[in-house]
Amino acid sequence: MATRQWPHHQRPREKILTLGVKALSNVELRAIFLRTGVQGMSAIDLSESLLERFGGLGPLLKADQNSFCAAKGLGLAKYCQLQATLELTQRYLGEQLQHKPIFTKPKQKEDYLAPPIPVNLTLQLRNV
Repeated sequence: MATRQWPHHQRPREKILTLGVKALSNVELRAIFLRTGVQGMSAIDLSESLLERFGGLGPLLKADQNSFCAAKGLGLAKYCQLQATLELTQRYLGEQLQHKPIFTKPKQKEDYLAPPIPVNLTLQLRNV
């Protein structure tokens, strides 16, 4: 089913506007990046298939041009868009580090770079 046929409050863009970007799953975030699906697949479906194909977000972001563009629904335009997004992110982080000493101890760097633990995993760990 096309995303535009979903209830308004479940659509990824609308969720960002009402709940904030942190409310979106990885699949929804990738779907926002993709913007459109392909014939027979919504952007959400395509996002899920890319997760399976590449084995996660990290491998997708690190994919070389040939393997990235070989995936259904991806091409040179999306590859360039992704590369530009990654570069903007690196430059932003670089500027932040230049303007103020954010980290004064190694533990602060480690905590900052560590991925957040999902709430459901935190609850599971407490019940062990």
